[in-house]
Amino acid sequence: MKRIVLILLLLFPSSTAVAFQTQLQSQELIFAHMAIGGGWESELTLVAQGDDTSAGVISFYGQDGLPMQVTVDGSQTVSSLSYFLIYRSSKTYRLTGSSSTKAGWISVSQVVAGNQNHGSITGQVTFRYLENGVVKSQVGVLPSKATPAIHLPFDNTGVNLSAIAYTSIGKNTIQATLYRENGAYLETKKITLEALNQQALFINQLFPNSQGTRGFLIFIGDAPFNCVALNVNNGNWSSAAAMPASLDRVLQISLADKTRWKLHLVRDGSLFYGVAEREEPFPTVYLPAFGSIIESGGQKLFLLNLHGLDSSGIGINLNLSARMSNDRFFSISGKVASIREDGTLATTGTFELYVLSMAQYAPSPQKR
Repeated sequence: MKRIVLILLLLFPSSTAVAFQTQLQSQELIFAHMAIGGGWESELTLVAQGDDTSAGVISFYGQDGLPMQVTVDGSQTVSSLSYFLIYRSSKTYRLTGSSSTKAGWISVSQVVAGNQNHGSITGQVTFRYLENGVVKSQVGVLPSKATPAIHLPFDNTGVNLSAIAYTSIGKNTIQATLYRENGAYLETKKITLEALNQQALFINQLFPNSQGTRGFLIFIGDAPFNCVALNVNNGNWSSAAAMPASLDRVLQISLADKTRWKLHLVRDGSLFYGVAEREEPFPTVYLPAFGSIIESGGQKLFLLNLHGLDSSGIGINLNLSARMSNDRFFSISGKVASIREDGTLATTGTFELYVLSMAQYAPSPQKR
C-alpha cells in the first residue's frame, strides 16, 4: 500500500509544450500519468484517427518537468522519441524502468513542416502494478483537458479512498472547497502551483475532515489547469470523473412567433456549450448551443448562439445577447437576432432566460 501511495503522489504533472524551431506544432496530447520501475510498467497507445499520416515527438517528463529516462519496448532508453503513423493505424509502446519506482507524464506532439497535410491523433496510457509477473492493479488514463473549474465527487468511507492530481502550465492558485453530500459547506483551502508543477493527493490528505465521509469538492483556478481523478478500493485502482459545472434553464424566444426551449449547458469558466431542446411549439427540435460571458470595464455581456435550419431548409443562426449584473444564470433578458446562412438579417426580437422549477444550478467560477 505504501508503494501505491507513492505512485499516486506523483500523478499527473503539467502540460509542457514541446518547442520546434522549424516545424509547426499542430496537435498535442498530454497524458496524465505513467509509472515505471519497482513493479510498475506503462503502455502508451496512439491512434491515427484522421485522414492522413500523423507524425511527431513523444516526450517523457518527471514530476518536476524535467526529461525522464524511460526504456521503450525493452530496448532503447530515451527521454523522447519520434513516431510515424499511417492513416488509421495505431502503435503501442511498452514503457519500463529500473528497480526503483518513478512516475511522470507524457507529451505527444504532432508536427508538420510547412503546409503539409496531417492527420489527427488520440490514445491512452495504461499503467499497471505487477507482483511476480501477475497484474495486481491497472488503470487507464486518457489525455487531459485544461479547465478553470471542476466538480469532484469523493468517497472516503470504509476501504474506499478518492484522489486527485492537478497541474498548471503557468503559475496558478487553485481554490478547493469541500461540501458534504447534503450540500453543506465545510471548508476552503488554497493551493499554489508554480509554473509546470503538479500535485497529487488523496482527498483526505487535502481535507482530513473528509475521512470516513462522502461528498464533493469544487476546484476553481485563477487560470485553467489539468486534473485527473482516481478511486482506490482495497488496493484496486479505477479512474473517476472530474466534471465541468452544468446547468439547466428555460429559454423563451420572441421573434415572428414565440418558442420555448430548455437549455442543457456545461459551463467551462466563461464558456458554455450544450443543447437547446424546443418544447413549444411541437414537434421537439434539438439545436447545438454555444456561448460565453465577456467582461470589459466592469460590465458583463451574455452571448448565446443556436444553430439550425428554418422551415425552408436555410441555415439560421440565433444570436442572443444581454447585459448582466453578475454571472449567475438566474434571470436574464435581452435581444435576439436571426441571421441567415448568407449573413443577412432575417428578423429581430427579445428573449428571457430563467430557472426551471427543478433546475441544476452551477456555481459561478468566483472565489469564496
